[in-house]
Amino acid sequence: MAIAQLRSTIHSIRMPNSPLPQPLPPDLSDAVAAGVLRDVLLPRDIASQQPGDEVGPYVLVEQLGVGGFGTVWLAEQEEPVRRTVALKILKLGMDTLEVMARFESERQTLALMDHPNIAKVVDAGTTPEGRPFFAMELVRGEPLTKYCLEKSLSLEQRLRLFQSVCAGVQHAHQKGIIHRDLKPSNILVTEIDGLPVPKIIDFGIAKATTTDRLNDFALVTRLDQLMGTPIYMSPEQADAHPNIDTRSDVYALGALLYELLTGRPPFDRETLHGAGYDEMRRIIREVEPMAPSRRSDEGHTSSGFHPSKDLDLITLHALAKDRERRYQSATALLEDIERYLNHEPIIARAPTALYLTQRWVRRHWLVTVAITGALGLIGIGTATTYWQKQKAEAALQLMASALSQTDTISYVSLTQMGEVLALAAARADDLQERDQMRLHTGLGKAYWGLRDWPTAILHLEKAEALATRLHGHPDIVRELREWRVLCLLGGQRAKEALALTEQMMPDYEKNLLPDDPVKIFVLITHAKALRAAGQPKEAVAAFEALFARLDKWPTEPNPEDIVSAHLSYPIALRQAGQKERALVEARKTIRLAKKLLGFVDMHTARAYVQAGNECEAAGLTQEAHDHQKEAWQLFIDKLGPAHFSTQEAKKDLLRLEDKLGLVDEAIQVHKDTVEESNSRLGPTDPVALEAAQSLMDALLKASRWDEALQAAQESVSSLEAVKRPSREVSAALVKARATMVTARRKTS
Repeated sequence: MAIAQLRSTIHSIRMPNSPLPQPLPPDLSDAVAAGVLRDVLLPRDIASQQPGDEVGPYVLVEQLGVGGFGTVWLAEQEEPVRRTVALKILKLGMDTLEVMARFESERQTLALMDHPNIAKVVDAGTTPEGRPFFAMELVRGEPLTKYCLEKSLSLEQRLRLFQSVCAGVQHAHQKGIIHRDLKPSNILVTEIDGLPVPKIIDFGIAKATTTDRLNDFALVTRLDQLMGTPIYMSPEQADAHPNIDTRSDVYALGALLYELLTGRPPFDRETLHGAGYDEMRRIIREVEPMAPSRRSDEGHTSSGFHPSKDLDLITLHALAKDRERRYQSATALLEDIERYLNHEPIIARAPTALYLTQRWVRRHWLVTVAITGALGLIGIGTATTYWQKQKAEAALQLMASALSQTDTISYVSLTQMGEVLALAAARADDLQERDQMRLHTGLGKAYWGLRDWPTAILHLEKAEALATRLHGHPDIVRELREWRVLCLLGGQRAKEALALTEQMMPDYEKNLLPDDPVKIFVLITHAKALRAAGQPKEAVAAFEALFARLDKWPTEPNPEDIVSAHLSYPIALRQAGQKERALVEARKTIRLAKKLLGFVDMHTARAYVQAGNECEAAGLTQEAHDHQKEAWQLFIDKLGPAHFSTQEAKKDLLRLEDKLGLVDEAIQVHKDTVEESNSRLGPTDPVALEAAQSLMDALLKASRWDEALQAAQESVSSLEAVKRPSREVSAALVKARATMVTARRKTS
């Protein structure tokens, strides 16, 4: 059919501003199938709407903006009422199932709410082309922060506006809606009777918490989508946590308050936008923002205010990384602002030293257990001897040094810490028995962290003997046995671990409360010990009995315990000859870990490792590689390149890439490791030196002489700048120079 004839046919069967009839005439259906219909329809038929177009009862006047999947128009209605609205229309080409669901979700979300600080939906329908739209109250205003700046609002005026925003957010929460993208551009300030009124708009990625009707339109967010605006995003939202709740919006309100007080968001825009995806998430999760008053002291504000200490506390309380530490609702934040304005005591308080230590412990658990041994020295009696005072002071200095670090401690620091612990152990007999017990307990835990299993077991056994002799307190003895069984398993002494768990279980069943979580630990450890001791069938039975008990546990079990049990179950299945079930369970454990603990938890990383192992055992090398790569990326991001879990995952990943012939991918792993090691540990750290040499070796093996030469030159340049090189640095420099010679000879 000719183009002119096709166009004529279309307009002969279609009334103006009406959809094409169905079914289409055969010739027209052929044109659709041939993909030429788009080329012959008039622009109004398929393109974005134009001013003057009619959409339902509305006439489009002016395009106001374009979002991710909708275009917003200023539109006028003449009948049955005369009014001006903001009309949001689904963009052409965005009619996928997911986008349609989100668009409908936003429409339903707004329809649920009726609050003076939330833009209202007044109508909804579809365009002649079948694209959905909804009409909203037209908000002629400026973004919140821009309005405050242009109107030169005082501090109190800004806080009053902010309280109105909190009230609107609380209303949404009461309707079961989490906004998830609160930011200045989504809060427009208009003036009504000369008074500023903020209006919250754009619920395009809102999440329902309780409303069944809205949940009908909600789709599961894909794992590769980061929903929201990073600079105002809560840590759990950045982690794609499966259980986002209203406190995520409280965090975003804290970021807004921060910007109202300082003129800047909590994190530098350029730094955050310029960071890679993983680094951006790390900043959001771990980096504490500077207090607003301190930013003002250093001249980094554009608001003209100097926030008080109370405003610092309120803002940082809303921005707490741990949502349990935040205000638990938008109303609680609003009320604390009111207390501040009324000169009353506020609820927000500075984090205690204990809380700050606990946060650091969660990020650096390996360092913490090593420090624990040194801390045993701090509490030694009254430190009556000169040696006790000196060692207590050294331990305090060690703790302060470690806590001042913002990243994973290096191998060198761990080695030095081991030397301190060895010195302490050598002098243990100088102490009173009670202090000896405390010291041996701390040393046992520390050597567990250093993976020195025999030494850890030795100290734990000494501590247990002392505890039994001194007062026989059952809780202390139980805790020491729990640590000892972990060390026995780590040290491949499975039969001893099994005997110890069988000794522990009757005591725990008899003397602990029915819902005591320590029981779960012992049951998991017993099943692991059975597997490690060469009794896989018995281990499978023990795991399955444990799962049955967990389903009926009197209280909600700890999610980490649940995932931990499932991590070891596939190994027992495979060793019992049930390889297919092992693979199925390993894949299920990844999904379980993501659901219960989030996508970036270390249990999730270990689930990827286990799935990789099971896939490799089943001959699924490519899938095994994909799982191990996920694990390695999580380990290096969370634990750093020096951690043994990261290094083991890297070895497994490189072995699989060699097996699959993925040379480029393997070299990239080496390059990433060098970059992470240099930035986190420094180029002279033994881990960084080894990473650099591994990269050079890989490049030589792949005959990539130019890249090998460049890597060697960079290494030599860095190491030659070291003023007092250690033996490790000197040896690495010799190897790098040798690589330069080899690469030059091959390129000449």
